Amino acid sequence: MAFKLLPLEINERIASNLDTDSEVCNFGLICRETYTALNSYRCGIWRTCFARQYDLPADKRGIELKMEYWIRRRYLQRTTKFDMGQESHEIICMYKLRDLILESFADVKVGVKATRPSNNIAELRRFVQRSNILDKVQSCLHRTVNFNPLLQTLQLILMHWQLDLSLHSPVCGFPYSQQAVYAHPDDFPIFLDENYRKVNIEFLSHTANFFKYHIRNPQEQTLYHLFEQLEDHEKPRPWEARLFQGPGVKKLGKKWKGSYAYLHDTDDMPLIRSYEPGSGLYFTDSIDSEDGFQTLELDFPSAIYKPSWPKVFETHLHALPPVSLCRELRKDSDPKPRPGQGSIRHRHRNITPLQPLLVPTPSLETPPPTPGTVPFDISYPAPVFDIPRSPPPTPRLMKPEHGRDYLQFSGSGTDAEEFHCNGIVHAIPRQHDIPGWHRVSMMKYFDPLSTPSSQSSSASSTSDGTFGPISPPSSNTSSSSSSGSDNSQSHHHGIGVPAYHHSGGDDLFANDEVDINAGCWAYEGVVLPGGMIILGRWWSPMDQDRERRCMGPFIFWNIEDRD
Repeated sequence: MAFKLLPLEINERIASNLDTDSEVCNFGLICRETYTALNSYRCGIWRTCFARQYDLPADKRGIELKMEYWIRRRYLQRTTKFDMGQESHEIICMYKLRDLILESFADVKVGVKATRPSNNIAELRRFVQRSNILDKVQSCLHRTVNFNPLLQTLQLILMHWQLDLSLHSPVCGFPYSQQAVYAHPDDFPIFLDENYRKVNIEFLSHTANFFKYHIRNPQEQTLYHLFEQLEDHEKPRPWEARLFQGPGVKKLGKKWKGSYAYLHDTDDMPLIRSYEPGSGLYFTDSIDSEDGFQTLELDFPSAIYKPSWPKVFETHLHALPPVSLCRELRKDSDPKPRPGQGSIRHRHRNITPLQPLLVPTPSLETPPPTPGTVPFDISYPAPVFDIPRSPPPTPRLMKPEHGRDYLQFSGSGTDAEEFHCNGIVHAIPRQHDIPGWHRVSMMKYFDPLSTPSSQSSSASSTSDGTFGPISPPSSNTSSSSSSGSDNSQSHHHGIGVPAYHHSGGDDLFANDEVDINAGCWAYEGVVLPGGMIILGRWWSPMDQDRERRCMGPFIFWNIEDRD
């Protein structure tokens, strides 16, 4: 046949232009030469097929790409039904999805925004359309359930498609998610340890499902119509660069949109925390929908011009990363020696090479030599070494370092009226081998200049420039719904009094006299890998009885800056 006369490279080129995998396999069955071209040690055909379908990593050989290509085609090209994420085919499928996430934008330099779409992200979207991976929610909060946390982690990273109205993604388990987002922080914290190493993936999963319900459900009359009217660049979108872990802290995007929720009647808070979902009780979430989504614009100044961080903010937020966490993250981000390169200590040793052997010249006073011996003695001095020295020890980390361990930001936005905020963001370790997670904490407050005159007249100014609390506003504030109880109280973040006036300063804990009041709102959340979505919890720092009745969930997503 004619293929027998063609060189190997020509047969590989012919096979690489075929459209489907079945055509490529059929090409290999024509003759011995086509089979050899298809299964050569270089696997050039399968490398081309891999690069056409996925992002091509630079550290994999041809045979590895061939095997990985066929495993992905086997498990990701068919419809997979997920239940608890514990079946063997579910686990393999989740591992392959995690590989797609980690290898997205593989040809882009770390820390650089990509200029073209990712084949891996496109493949992930096709898989979401074929499967039910975004539809499963853990339906038990206080009982141990064998629900794979990797499945919940993947759902969080793919959350932007949960909010995509063009994709079919039904909402299930909303009563459980509603109970989870209003649970007491001691019972359902955002982090499972005091050093912020392990994220409570279950809490974030329920927070995502909570807002998914309000955004995708038009019957609720909360966020569906607002979200539907957003332009494409204002909606959540996938990550736009490679996911990586350190060094340093990733700056968040500049412009954000979001929302928050609360129970209109604070007396319902103990009840929703103790009832059994599905028992016939219903609770109405209050979400401001008349003034549009909350907007937020962040600014990350340099260390020289960073805003001051009052001690009272740190007391309520505990925003600075612990020293033990900083050490762990620095160790994880230090460059590892390449194979054959030796340890870092060995590379830093200062070893002097051997001195040349010196042969002394015989002096004139040397007695005559004995017959049969050499005319002079040869001495071989011992080689001279410098004592091997290790590099100077690293100074012990005593406190977090701005710019390396955390970043400070200030911001402003609108929430029925203009507000300001100050906060801190720092990295946290990998979760289920996926890097790029961050913790963000901020205090939101309102500027006196933007306070309506009707409210500013009732605010009592204090000697240190802050404002005292005022009585709660009337019940005709703009919220999507109310329970009608006599004990109801609005927690709209736009209703309040000015709290913190930034006066500059370079010290971390400047402005010790600043105090919080009813116009302050504390936020703590987790930035999902890629830096596009923030999920978390807000609360009133004035709630000193530890019952935390004035609290709820929040969400922010980064929008494209077209200015």
